[in-house]
Amino acid sequence: MTMKQTVLGVLALAVTGCATQALPEAAEPSSHTLEAKGVAATITASFGGRVTAFGLVGKDDLIKFDEALAASQPAPALDTDLSAAAYYGHSFWVGPQSEWWAHQDILPEMRGEMWPPDPYLTLQAMEADSGAGSLTLSGTASPYTGLAMTQRYDMLPSGCLRVSAEAVNTRDEAVAWDIWFNTRVESNSWVVVPVAGEESIRLGMVDLAVFEAPDIEVADGMALADPSLENVVAGRQGKAFMDPSEGWLAAIRDGQVFIIMFDLLPAESIHPEQGQVELYFTQKAEDPATSMIEMETHAAYKMLAPGEAMQAEQYWAALPYEGAMEAGAVSDFVRDRMQGGNFCLAGD
Repeated sequence: MTMKQTVLGVLALAVTGCATQALPEAAEPSSHTLEAKGVAATITASFGGRVTAFGLVGKDDLIKFDEALAASQPAPALDTDLSAAAYYGHSFWVGPQSEWWAHQDILPEMRGEMWPPDPYLTLQAMEADSGAGSLTLSGTASPYTGLAMTQRYDMLPSGCLRVSAEAVNTRDEAVAWDIWFNTRVESNSWVVVPVAGEESIRLGMVDLAVFEAPDIEVADGMALADPSLENVVAGRQGKAFMDPSEGWLAAIRDGQVFIIMFDLLPAESIHPEQGQVELYFTQKAEDPATSMIEMETHAAYKMLAPGEAMQAEQYWAALPYEGAMEAGAVSDFVRDRMQGGNFCLAGD
């Protein structure tokens, strides 16, 4: 049964008056590779700190990253005109999106805007500290949010990647945000999310004048997004806000399943404008290079006192998969491996 494609609202993404600040320039990009049990992850300290590759060694990368853009613009200035540059990869934002520019006075013309994101999250060169099987990236506090972000990546003995972040309030007054994980995968990936039913999903950001809405089927307690564009003229676009029933989501591509695990939270701990899981689709029939799916999760929305910190983490796994592209088959595959809990922690 295909979910009723009801458009609950279109978020305004127009950029008006993106001013440039006299901010420090980013350094030349560098990359760090972590590997265990036939799984490899590559992370750059550039562009706000991003995972640029992840998956089984010898297989296609499960992460979409624009290497050509990174090579041509390796050291972008911390400029709002550049902060939405489509490097892709995995990066961190903060939520809710409606407040990105609401708590700052540096760029008064940006107050109320929902785009672009904070350049301190998307462009700054992070300070890298590598250890045995781990990498820590530390950033400068953003004058727009008041948060200083630290990222840590640990390749576990199980072959899983632990992706964690800490955000500290550097202001002398309280701020309220959540930590937002944003992972981009190729637009031809099949994506699944466990949900209680269609009522756990709401659609937004759909431009039906040009695109069709995402094709999401709900069956057997699973939402399955079909990436095929047969009989679709321009493509698909839109965002699905989801209340998951279990703490994971997955993407399937090139004989691999990419599993992202996280702490399942009560719905009331998530900002009401967001979902604990969000999927953003831009699938253009004639332009796969700029097409993608964003697999996003939000941590709890928290009020932070001055100097207070909040943390969130995910666990990533890449496993061979030759099963059917059906919600039930994928969920059985993942659940079979999670019977004993988080299998990533085995041997940790």
